[in-house]
Amino acid sequence: MPFWLKHFDRGEGGAGEAYHIGVFGKSGSGKSGLAAYLLLGYARHKNMGIIFIDPQNQFASDTDLPFKLHESLKKLGRKVEVYSLTNQIRLGTKNNAVNLFTSLLLKAGFYRNIGVKSKENQEYASEEVARIIRVILSNQQPKIELKNACDDLLLNVLTSLRNDNNALQRIYGSKQAKERLEQTLDSIINENIEFQRVKEEIWQPVLDLFLERDSQGNQRKSLWLIVEKAATDQTKPVVFLDIKGKGTTFADNEEIKALILKEISITLRVAGEREFDKDKRLNCLICLDEAHRFVRASFGNDDNSEMSNLTKTFVDGVRTTRKYGLGYMFITQTIASLHKEIVQQLRLYAFGYGLTSGSEYRQIEELVSDKQALSLYKSFVDPQSSKQYPFMFLGPISPLSFTGSPLFLQMFTEFSKFKDANKLVEQSQGNLFNQNTL
Repeated sequence: MPFWLKHFDRGEGGAGEAYHIGVFGKSGSGKSGLAAYLLLGYARHKNMGIIFIDPQNQFASDTDLPFKLHESLKKLGRKVEVYSLTNQIRLGTKNNAVNLFTSLLLKAGFYRNIGVKSKENQEYASEEVARIIRVILSNQQPKIELKNACDDLLLNVLTSLRNDNNALQRIYGSKQAKERLEQTLDSIINENIEFQRVKEEIWQPVLDLFLERDSQGNQRKSLWLIVEKAATDQTKPVVFLDIKGKGTTFADNEEIKALILKEISITLRVAGEREFDKDKRLNCLICLDEAHRFVRASFGNDDNSEMSNLTKTFVDGVRTTRKYGLGYMFITQTIASLHKEIVQQLRLYAFGYGLTSGSEYRQIEELVSDKQALSLYKSFVDPQSSKQYPFMFLGPISPLSFTGSPLFLQMFTEFSKFKDANKLVEQSQGNLFNQNTL
């Protein structure tokens, strides 16, 4: 059965607009395998950019998928680029690097470790440290940017902060609290062991994310350029961004990763606005695996956590980016994990096993009016026991979608089983099909 996996631009094979996709199902339902097939389908369009944001390094490392995804993409004539946050991606631009750096320091616990305890005071400290860093960089001859910062930057920052009475007083208004901060700064500056601990455990791992050549000798590439190239180059690569952060002190810090994801989203929006002003479209698909780890179902007006800020960014993005030719694919375990506005903006839905109770099933009922289809979906058997991976699709996925009814299919995790179930394809294509191609 043919699938309508159209690119997001005008012309042959194009949908004429971007749309957003949701792939839902409990762990083990086959979401990753299905996403791999979908990626390969969209990758047939060489004028379509694809950026896959991978928090688990499954797609970036091309492991535990039904087929060799990277090799298959290359056989389609697509260039595959993989970048790791651990040692290859450089954050920040000339205009926002310092602010982003000091924000990441806040999430990493830097200000708490130099004696600033409360959240409000830490925010003041972050602003003062940002100001001090700008002064230090601008006083270098010639002036330098954060990406070229010297090894003694931390010592210079702590010393400048300790000697800046106005900055200390802004962080702590009371004399007693200010004196405690001064004592803590003195001990860190003068005690080599504590200074090295703060530098090695917090400061340097975060600073490395902004350096052209980090402390381990890795040459890093600008995230802005990586994302912009994938979205706007005439020859668009398929880009996998491994944000797992393996081997770093922030590997399990979801707030830091949420801040980075927000930067990616903002970069894409800016690129989209620029192309839109030229009467062009990005024609790009952004895939976010494990979306439930970063996107909240709701947020309060007074909630300034990076998770909530990222959710607000995505809510705004799904409303506005379609006109730029920019679509998102959210891969997640639950519908309830996504903000309702995001779910409502999706045009193509894929429901795997496990969403048949409580609020999860009620949301599916709101989307699917066909009672027989709902009954069939509820009959899905746990793939862990049946080794079958069924999905219910809703939206423009096939020529049969004009009926408005959901489309049911079986996803295969082994290529041999795919061939066994599609004898006509195997017979007609001969040797074209093998373990590494679709």
